[in-house]
Amino acid sequence: MAQVSYSAKITNAYRILDGTVRYYRDAVRYLAGIIMPEYDLLSTMDGPFVSHQRQLLIESWIHGTSRNTPRFREFDRRFYKFPSYLRRSAILDAYGIIDSYKKLTKLWEDDGCPGKRPRMNLNQCKMPCFYRGNMYICFTEKPDHVYKDNQEEWNIKVWHNHDWVWIPIVLKTSDVRYLREHCRGLKASAPVLEKRSKSYCLRFTYQRQSEGTFVKDVDVKRVVGVDLGVNTDAVCSLVEKDGTVAARKFINSPAEKDRLYTDLRVIKSAQKHGNIHNPRLWRFVHHYNDAIEITAARGIVSFAVQHHAQVIVFEHLDMRGKKIHGSMAQRITLWRKNSIQNRVEAEAARFGIRTAHVCAANTSALAFDGSGAVTRDPFNHSLCTFQTGKQYNCDLSASYNIAARYYIRALMKTTPAKKWLSVSAKVPGLDKRTTCTLSTLIHLAAEFRRCSV
Repeated sequence: MAQVSYSAKITNAYRILDGTVRYYRDAVRYLAGIIMPEYDLLSTMDGPFVSHQRQLLIESWIHGTSRNTPRFREFDRRFYKFPSYLRRSAILDAYGIIDSYKKLTKLWEDDGCPGKRPRMNLNQCKMPCFYRGNMYICFTEKPDHVYKDNQEEWNIKVWHNHDWVWIPIVLKTSDVRYLREHCRGLKASAPVLEKRSKSYCLRFTYQRQSEGTFVKDVDVKRVVGVDLGVNTDAVCSLVEKDGTVAARKFINSPAEKDRLYTDLRVIKSAQKHGNIHNPRLWRFVHHYNDAIEITAARGIVSFAVQHHAQVIVFEHLDMRGKKIHGSMAQRITLWRKNSIQNRVEAEAARFGIRTAHVCAANTSALAFDGSGAVTRDPFNHSLCTFQTGKQYNCDLSASYNIAARYYIRALMKTTPAKKWLSVSAKVPGLDKRTTCTLSTLIHLAAEFRRCSV
C-alpha cells in the first residue's frame, strides 16, 4: 500500500481557525504535563493494541463520565466540551512528544552524555485532525447530492466565542476538481489542518494500492539507466540482463530553461547596477525549476512503466562540500538532481518499481563499447568521440554504463565466490567496478551462459 496526500486550500474562516489551533496546542501542552510523570507506567504496557489501550487509559484520567471519575478534573473544566476524537488526537500528539524526549535522553545517557542534554520542546506546532462526523461533515459525499458551482460543501467544528460550533468552509475549486478526478475511490484518512503562510488548507491522505511488487536483484531482468544532466534533463535507456538496449528516451524542457536563463541574466544585470534583491524574479526562477523537476521525474517514471522496467538506476551524485567554479557554477547550483531522484522514487513505488544508485565515477568518461576514454566535443558537450573515431551522445553512453553497473553489482553479490573468480578472470575490466561499461556486462553475460552449458 502506498500513501499519497494532497492539500485543499480553505478560502475563508482564517481568524476562527487561528483560535482553534491555539486552543488545540494548549490542550497538547496540558496533556504532556500529565503524561510526563506517568511515562514509566505507560511505556511498560504491551499487547497487540497497546497504542489504543494507552490512549483509553489516559482518556480515563482526564475525562469524566457517568461511570468514570477522572484523576485530573481540571482538563474538563479548562477545555470545555472538547470533542472526543480531537481529544484522542491530542493525547497521541502529547504522548509522542514525551516519548521522543525520553528516548533521546536515554540515547544521550548511553552515549556518555556528550554536549548538552536534550530539551523537551512542547511548542511543536501540532495541528488538529478533523475526524468525519465528529469534527467535519461533507455534504457532497452523499450519493444523491448535486454539486453546486463546482465547490465542496463542508462544515467543520471549531472553537469560537468560548464554544465549539459548526461553521461552513469553502475549498479552492481547482483543489476540489483534482481530488474528484484523481482520488475518487481511494481509501481516505481523516484530514489534518495545515497552515501555509497566512492561509489554511486541509491535508488529505489516501491509501493507494501499488500496481506491482518489488523484485529482488537476482530476479531483475529489465532496468532503466538514467543519466541526469544540466544541459539535457535526463537520458533514459532500457537495458536487459544480457546487455541488450531495448529502448531510449531523451527528456528535456527547453521552454522552461530558456525562461529560467533569461531571468537569471536579468537578475545578473540588475545586481551589477546595485539591485541585489529581486524576489519577484527569483520566484519565477524557482517556479521554472520546479516545472523542470516535475517534467523530468514524470518522464522517467512513465518510460519505466511503459516498458515494464523493474528498477530505475541513478548515479550517486553527492556534491556536498565541493566548491563549484566557472561559467556553469550557477546552473549546477540550481540543478535539482537529488529532488528529481526523490520524486522518482516516490512515484515509482506506486507501480512496484525500485530505485537504485551506482557510483558516478567514469560513467560518462568511458565509452560503452569498451574502447576506453572518450573525448568531449569542445563546442557541443553532449557529443563525444570514442577512441575508434565513432561519435556518440555522451549522456546516452553514460546511461548504458549506469544500467550495466547495476547488473554487474547484482551478479557479483548473488554469485558464489568460487564461480565469480573463475568467470571474472576471463572478463577484462571486472577488477574495478568504476571501469565497468556495457561491453563488460555483455561479455560477463556471455561467460555465464557458456559456464551453464
